[in-house]
Amino acid sequence: MSSGTKIIVFRLREIIYTVLLAFFILLLIICLVLMFRQNSNSSAGTMQSDTVQDDIMQSDTTQSDTAQNATVQNDVSEAVVSAGSDKYTPGIYTSSLTLGDSAVDVQVTVSSDSIRSIELVNLSEATEAAYPLVSSSFENIVSQILEKQKLDGITCSAENRYTSQLLLNAISKALKTAQNTNVN
Repeated sequence: MSSGTKIIVFRLREIIYTVLLAFFILLLIICLVLMFRQNSNSSAGTMQSDTVQDDIMQSDTTQSDTAQNATVQNDVSEAVVSAGSDKYTPGIYTSSLTLGDSAVDVQVTVSSDSIRSIELVNLSEATEAAYPLVSSSFENIVSQILEKQKLDGITCSAENRYTSQLLLNAISKALKTAQNTNVN
């Protein structure tokens, strides 16, 4: 074994390939960091959208919210807000909701003086996988509505407030249809 100097020969093509590979790996890391970092510079929940699909896909980007729950405000008229004071025409009423390319129905069953059940109908597995917050938000909202028998004061977590608002609007439409017009 000789202790002589070893000469390593690099070809220009190998150096160029190595530099390009390092560049693309660095670019991939930067893209991943930008994609998964949370934006803390949002304007305190003033996001607005033009379509229902945009509402459900948006997430809450404000990290300054210290409360775990947020009260969902809905545009329900006072006549439909409280189920205990209103009389309904007994039956099953539906309201359509568009999630992506598929339509989902919200089915509300009412008796003459109370809300009996609320269900999602025609929710495919593909739609449920594309919108994972829909099922959990819906179960939370339904349990609160059935307990309170009214739509005001429904709370949800800040992460799924847009999804909850979308579901509450659909439930409200069905309840407006169920409202008995003969009541004073």
